[in-house]
Amino acid sequence: METGNLDEEVASLQAIFGLNSVIVSKNNVLTLVTEELRITFSIPSGYPNSLPAIAFPEAVLEKSELKSVLLDEARLRLGGPMLYQLVQLAQDWVREHFSAQADKGTTTPPPIKDSYTPSKQTTSSQKICHFFLRGKCKFGAKCHNLHSKSAPKMQSSANGSLHSEMMARQPAQQTSSDTVEGDEDSVVLSEQDAQESAKVTGSAGGKKPSMKTATNVIHRILWDEQLPSKHFTVGYLDRFLGILEKPFKAFSWEDLSTVGYDVLAIPKHRIQYFKYKGVIVWDKRSQFDNVFGSRGTGKTILDIIAELGGEDKVAVEGTHEGNEGSSDSDFDPEDNDEVRIPSKMGIYKAKIDKNRPTHFIYIPVCQSKDIVSKVKELQDHITERDPRFVDGKLPLDNLHVSVGYVRLETESDCQKATSVLNSLQPHFASILPSNIDLHVKGVDTFRDQLIFAKVDNFPALIKFVRLLLQRFEAAGIPTPGNHSPYVPHVTLLRLRRGMMREMNQSVIESWLYQPFKDATFGNQAIQALCIGEMADFYVRYRHSITNSPLTISPQVLPLVCTTVDCLASNGMCPADTAEEVKSAILSFQNGDLSKSSKAVEYVHKLIMKSFSGKRKKFPVDSLPFTLDTPIVVVLRGLPGSGKSWIVSNCAEMRTPDKMAVCSADKYFTNVETESYEFSSDLLPLAHQQCLAQFVHAIAEHKPLVVIDNTNVQEWEYRIYKYLSTLFGLRCYLLEVPCLSEEMVHLYAVRNQHNVTFEAELRMFKNWEKDDSAILVPPSVANPYHNSVPYSFSLREICCQDQLLFQLVKDRGYSVSIVFSGLFLLPEYRWNLLSAVKPLHPTVYTEHITLVYKPTLAQIGGLMLGQQLDIVPIGWASDQRVQAVEVEKPSGFTLTSRHTHITISTERGVSPKYSNDLLLSRPQLQNVPESAMPLKGRVGLLLTLTQLGEVDDQLKDSTFHIFDESKLQAILPYIQDNPASSNVQGTSINPAPCSAPEILFQQSGASILPGLQKITKLFVFDFDGTLFHTPGPADGRMEYEKLTGKKWPHERGWLIWPESLLPPFRIHPGPALQYFHTHCGQADALTVVITGRIQKLEDTVTKVLHNHNIFPDKCFFKDTPIQKESTSSYKVRIVQELLTQNPSIDCIKVFDDLDDVLLAFSDLAVSLARNGVAVDIVDSKILELPRDDEARGAVEALLKQTGLLPSQSHGLAATAGINLIASLWSQCVHFAGPPTHLVLQFGSHPLGRSSDVDLCLLAPPFVSHFECIDLLSRQMQAAGSVYIHKGYSSRCPKLKVMLQFKDQPSINYDVIFYIVSNEEYFKNDLLKTTPNISTLKSLLKAGDSISKTALTGPIFLHHVLNKIEKHIAIQEFGMAVEMVVWYLRVSRQKGNGCSCIRTFHIVQILADLVPRMSEERLQVNPPSTVSKTDNLFSLFIVRTSTLDKHKWLQLFNDRVPASYIAPLQESLDRARAVLAAYDDVVSREFLYSLLEPSLYPPQGYVGVCISYNSQEKKLAWELDSFLEGRVSAYIYKIISKGVSVLPGGNGNPGSICFAVKDEKSSTDAVHDVLKSLWTELAHYRKHPSVHFQLIIGSSPTSLDCIRGTLLTGISDYNIVEQIMTFATSVKLQSKEPGVLRLPSSLTSYERMLIHDCAERLGLDHLSSGDGKNRHVILKHK
Repeated sequence: METGNLDEEVASLQAIFGLNSVIVSKNNVLTLVTEELRITFSIPSGYPNSLPAIAFPEAVLEKSELKSVLLDEARLRLGGPMLYQLVQLAQDWVREHFSAQADKGTTTPPPIKDSYTPSKQTTSSQKICHFFLRGKCKFGAKCHNLHSKSAPKMQSSANGSLHSEMMARQPAQQTSSDTVEGDEDSVVLSEQDAQESAKVTGSAGGKKPSMKTATNVIHRILWDEQLPSKHFTVGYLDRFLGILEKPFKAFSWEDLSTVGYDVLAIPKHRIQYFKYKGVIVWDKRSQFDNVFGSRGTGKTILDIIAELGGEDKVAVEGTHEGNEGSSDSDFDPEDNDEVRIPSKMGIYKAKIDKNRPTHFIYIPVCQSKDIVSKVKELQDHITERDPRFVDGKLPLDNLHVSVGYVRLETESDCQKATSVLNSLQPHFASILPSNIDLHVKGVDTFRDQLIFAKVDNFPALIKFVRLLLQRFEAAGIPTPGNHSPYVPHVTLLRLRRGMMREMNQSVIESWLYQPFKDATFGNQAIQALCIGEMADFYVRYRHSITNSPLTISPQVLPLVCTTVDCLASNGMCPADTAEEVKSAILSFQNGDLSKSSKAVEYVHKLIMKSFSGKRKKFPVDSLPFTLDTPIVVVLRGLPGSGKSWIVSNCAEMRTPDKMAVCSADKYFTNVETESYEFSSDLLPLAHQQCLAQFVHAIAEHKPLVVIDNTNVQEWEYRIYKYLSTLFGLRCYLLEVPCLSEEMVHLYAVRNQHNVTFEAELRMFKNWEKDDSAILVPPSVANPYHNSVPYSFSLREICCQDQLLFQLVKDRGYSVSIVFSGLFLLPEYRWNLLSAVKPLHPTVYTEHITLVYKPTLAQIGGLMLGQQLDIVPIGWASDQRVQAVEVEKPSGFTLTSRHTHITISTERGVSPKYSNDLLLSRPQLQNVPESAMPLKGRVGLLLTLTQLGEVDDQLKDSTFHIFDESKLQAILPYIQDNPASSNVQGTSINPAPCSAPEILFQQSGASILPGLQKITKLFVFDFDGTLFHTPGPADGRMEYEKLTGKKWPHERGWLIWPESLLPPFRIHPGPALQYFHTHCGQADALTVVITGRIQKLEDTVTKVLHNHNIFPDKCFFKDTPIQKESTSSYKVRIVQELLTQNPSIDCIKVFDDLDDVLLAFSDLAVSLARNGVAVDIVDSKILELPRDDEARGAVEALLKQTGLLPSQSHGLAATAGINLIASLWSQCVHFAGPPTHLVLQFGSHPLGRSSDVDLCLLAPPFVSHFECIDLLSRQMQAAGSVYIHKGYSSRCPKLKVMLQFKDQPSINYDVIFYIVSNEEYFKNDLLKTTPNISTLKSLLKAGDSISKTALTGPIFLHHVLNKIEKHIAIQEFGMAVEMVVWYLRVSRQKGNGCSCIRTFHIVQILADLVPRMSEERLQVNPPSTVSKTDNLFSLFIVRTSTLDKHKWLQLFNDRVPASYIAPLQESLDRARAVLAAYDDVVSREFLYSLLEPSLYPPQGYVGVCISYNSQEKKLAWELDSFLEGRVSAYIYKIISKGVSVLPGGNGNPGSICFAVKDEKSSTDAVHDVLKSLWTELAHYRKHPSVHFQLIIGSSPTSLDCIRGTLLTGISDYNIVEQIMTFATSVKLQSKEPGVLRLPSSLTSYERMLIHDCAERLGLDHLSSGDGKNRHVILKHK
């Protein structure tokens, strides 16, 4: 039971009904007695989450339906306070029930009046209710004080209600004191009478009356209008800091259970005192009460107020304080024109100021179906619980957001308001474009009398509201009732004055709308702005304006129509559709605003679709781009940052007729005097003119249009971006950054419009970051010098890629590479410039030169775009140049002796003199820490080579290349630089950083850091060691017995693939169980050396893969030297491996042949001299796990194959989890046990030796992507090197491989769950492990990534709960492992494919576990049946009977329907095999089941993406990358209608699947995988990485080679020439057939052709240099 909540409820009941009316016994039985009834609640221990028992001592009520009514209400209120509401409901029921029956004369009055009278509450102890006398009592009939001047004796009235009796005694005349509002016959007391009443003491005997509680004081301050709450202060006890004081209005006085964590609210018992204007008026500590005078002090709060000078004039009703918003319904039409104001002299009537709003301006939101539906749901929810609020609902067709209030008294005023609204039309469309939505979410109240939905505020809306009110005030129209700050909201329900009187209630209780407190209502586009008249609770429409860009200027409409024509001519919009769209747009001229607006939005979305995602690619987007294509450049920067200076000095200004500059400053510039006369009142008109100039410039087809304004926030330039897109133009945001207040001061000093430093500082602090902005290079906008830089072009800065491509493609220009360099990222250029002030006028601060004028060969090894850290050493300068010396980047060979960044030079001085400066060894000055760290990316600087007359604007243009794909596109146009003997090529191969020997150690498991050297070699034999294969003699006999035919070969056995193929069964050998514990160790090389020959490689590999064996290397005997003995051959291979890996100091050999073992013994003796230890294991003496040692056939087989996790594996996995948890807790500064931040899921907790899946809990102040970056950096700092960051939008994850000493490495997949409750994260998790149910409840609305992340732990939690009582986790895990193994062998499960997933298998098995005992299939006695065997057989039986609908329901759209049929066939086959063995899971049955099936099946062709690398880290990164990406590409293939079957392989070096053997299917594979090939460019260009795409049976098949060529070569004709040449007969001449390929092929395409020619058996060579280099193919 939540004691605190119950105590508060009891205290509330006692405050309302009196202390003596509420009795609580020790066993939590609460009895409450009122005038109408007596009711008993038995409070259970689980309250308020459990229902209380309700009883009535009176038989009449006990037998009535009242109890069921109350229990129904209690069920609705579970989890929150309910006792007061239940009592209130019971009283209402009694009144209605008995009064209705009394009218019919069929019942007696309520039973309380005769059966019970409170023994301690007498008439003498009752007081007169002073709030009732002033008309302010909110409890009405429930008040336990008398509503009369005299104190009558207790006696019932006609209906048994004390309130009825009081109403009957109301006097017929009033006296000169406070009057009950709205009732001319209310009881009135003089001030003297009120004071005397306040001094009434308690019962006889002189006992002091009880002191009024803090709750009474709070209610008095809240509801007595004579008490200004703003002057009251609350002193309360803080548990840690002692007594604190805060203003009364700072608190929320709602029920504590209903307020959020960010709301200030305290329990009432902590309140110590109240102050009024600094004077204590109520003090619990000293039992002092000058609020009510309940302790006989002789004073009340009214006396205190009078003594302290009284209160200012009482505010007129209808106005607000503080930051409360306003609504049309905030001004109640029922308000009279006069109000009675209390005074010491009685009352006087004061006329209310007539200047109250009569009309309001609003944005309708009733067009949103989501908002209307949610509002209706909330209104219905409230009125169902309290029908009295029906009249307070705002009509759904009147839903709106008020933006301002005005007072219009005459028709002339209305006409004037209409004109003002019309003048706002262009501002409305520009400041609040129609593509902006109002987001409505959450519910709140104004003074607990008006319920509203909250609307997200944003700067543009505030700006427009301010402008709107300014316009009305300038027109002489009063704007009363508007408040600052503006609070946008949608009024939903209002408790109006008349309703208050009828309901005898002054507030809307929070429990009525509590379920909707954080509800999302929806979004509403800003489509119109209306002015309406306030009439009762409805809106009378007067006038409106539509939000459409067509209203901005008459020139917008023809421009949009021109855009539609452009779309149609470029094939992006069908001609008939274009005509319909234009017709709809032109309907604007006929007043059809709705139709035209929809058409405009359609055009905008169509162009956005064309632009989206392509602007940064090469070539550019779908619409054509030429050198004359108009572009829009929006400048942003503080005044004085140099925006106008940039415009004046750009290259485009040389032809000013081709350029337009639009600026709001022009409006304030006097044309005659050229003086600047700024006025903030005219600023809206200035921006309106600027927008009109912009549209006019576009209409005049200016090639470059520049917007030159400060544009501090995004809403200020949003309209320009919107219109640019609407006109089909590319818009670029060019920003002059400001990094510090020092730079603000620089800008303020040099700005020409006298903008003060304070004003600029405000702009700096309000600056809104825009990631799409292009930062102006410091060389162009030097904040420290007003010097003209080298020539620059705005078009060049904004659209380098498009410009370069058009220059070389359309005008035939060539380019040359000036240098390769490490270029500072733009933000770091400005950081360095701010830290190291330039001393000379020409600023660079751009790059580190790697190689000057490199050749194409030298740039081939560059990793373009790779980001690296740059560490400054110090800076120096002389009269010519200034430079920063930096540490040399690792892995580079530079042409300059001193690695540096040139900061600035004197005019005319080349930056190359930085070398001379640093060669003189000057005294270096420290670089401030504010500039660190610096980051740069590898790139190239190119310049144009003149072939014709170059444009004057572009003669000095330079271009940057940071992307390999862009380099490939421009490569044919690059003039290679001549080779230089003193210039060396560069490469990027960072050396492994030094790290500790042990990263983490726990329970015998040691985690290794860094890249480990190979120090161990494990050698396994194939036949007789890893597998039991048939021998020559037994094999021939077995073959004849199984097939009825003789062995087809006269000689040999091991050299034939039939010896390993069906009908033979290959059984696990004695050493197979040891393979998995040795393979995969970080410092070990694991190889298989077999005496079988090379041509059996495919057959042997299939056997290994079917048993999940993936060695690092596999060696076969070469045919030319097959006379070499097997022992000599194996020893030779080991010696070669030792030569290749000289760090090996330990060898372990598993073999069964005596001569091989003897040969290795001899080798061990010789190697011992060199410190190499050799351990030789005779596999004949190794024992296989026997069935009687296992708990069934499945467990025995899994042990035999080594697929069961060992104890050491479990310890290692746990150590890795603890390491990750520890590092993560350091990242988030978590003070509790690190394991409290970890949730496990996946297969590892089920006892499988799989990857470990972890969900880490993160605090609310970080995002998922930040979590990945934080943990990856922490792990890198600790020494971990195998880290892959997957930034998936659905569920981003971090993949980490941890290396263990003497244990295989383990992969960890880490995802994150953001805990929205900071209190739970900081405090609750310190004490206990995370609870799944709690985390589900704390899930933040809209955080779909965390929701996805929590799915795995929730699923595991359900599985464990379902199976824990029936089967051990290890037994269940073995069943899962066996099912996965079978499905892989049968090719129904594979990596990267849309097929059955492991969690599907777990779900099916978990559902079957409870049925095992009921459906046992084994014929053996129950005591001998293995639960694992039984569960596995039950899986086969049950899944073989599932229909397609059940599979689809299980897969839930994650698996294509076409996959179900082959899966079902495989399971049917398994069921048939099981039936053949009498439903007994034996080892023979498992061997039969695991026989490999034909792959690819009939009618399908195999597709294999194979990849490998000699570098272990690179191979792991590639595997991690493809693991996350290939499934998306296979899904694309499936979406093209191609049937895809999984390959069943678990090989980390390949991904296989099968498609229909149809041309359409293979073509679809080619088309889709081209994108994958492009995405792999970063890996493909690495020399140690080899990729192969195989479509067909073998790598040498013609289909496979054709597919490889088509994937890499875009010209289909060239591919066909190669394939035709390869299959043609040699020419009948002395010369062999020759095919010369064109020189237009790229270097990568030439490399691909060389590789394929080798596979086709052709001679191949490259001839020529530079652009003339080409490939020649010849027949051998």
